[in-house]
Formats: sequence, structure tokens, C-alpha cells
Amino acid sequence: MSVDSLVVGIHVLTAFAFVFTTVYMQLLMAKVMKRIPDGPGKQDSAAFIQNRFHPIVDSILLILGFTALYLGIQNWDRIIEETLLQIKILFGLGSLASAYSVHFYLRYKKRRLAKSGENPNRLSRLTRRIHILEKVAMKAGIVTLLFGIYINHVG
Repeated sequence: MSVDSLVVGIHVLTAFAFVFTTVYMQLLMAKVMKRIPDGPGKQDSAAFIQNRFHPIVDSILLILGFTALYLGIQNWDRIIEETLLQIKILFGLGSLASAYSVHFYLRYKKRRLAKSGENPNRLSRLTRRIHILEKVAMKAGIVTLLFGIYINHVG
């Protein structure tokens, strides 16, 4: 097995994991968390998500980004020639950029603002932006995955 095929395999697995986790978190867990009444149960579930689930998603994001970068460098000639591949990469970049900004910057900024308790208006604006970026990451990730399947199996 060559390094390229190993990287492709890891990229495909992490892409599926990324799409699955974003859909799972946004379409299922967010709705469940809204219905849990405030109290120790909700705090425990939020702590579980922050301490157990977010590090896994962060690892998936980092691995996906590194494999995408490697594949982009290795297949540059093919990328320049194929328009569908360029469109897939644009959607993938949008998805990864949105996910990276939420997971590695805005999440911590929101925690700091919530702890400080100052400027609740700024916190609500940041929460709206995070929500929009999460939707962008999810939808662009799904489109990217579908493009990848189409390019490799149909086109």
C-alpha cells in the first residue's frame, strides 16, 4: 500500500466522520439540548460534549485538513484540469474554514464572553455568527462529500 492510497483512505474516512458529526450535532443534539431543562443534567451533558466530543471533532478536522492539503499538493495537475474537482475543493475550503473558525477560535471567544458576563448583546451576535458558520460547514461539507463520491465513482 502506497502513502498516497493511505492518505486517500484516511481522507475519505475523516470526511465521512466530519459530515456525520456535523449533521449529528446540529440536527439531533442541538434540538435535544434545547429540550433539556436547566439544571445539573443539562450541565453534565454540556460538559460531556465539551470535554469528550469536541476534542474528537477537533482531531477529525485537523486530520481532514492535513490530508486535503497533501492530496491537493500531490494532485495539483489533475485539479487544474478538472472543473468539478475545483468546485469540490471550493466547497471543501468553505466548509473547513467555517469549521476551523468555529472550533478553534469562536468557541473559546464565546466561553470568555459568557464567563465575563459583560456585553450580552455582543455574545448574542457571536452566537448567531457561530450558528451561521456551523450551518455553512455542515451544508458545504455535505456538498463536498457528494462531489467527491460523484467524481470518484460516476464521473
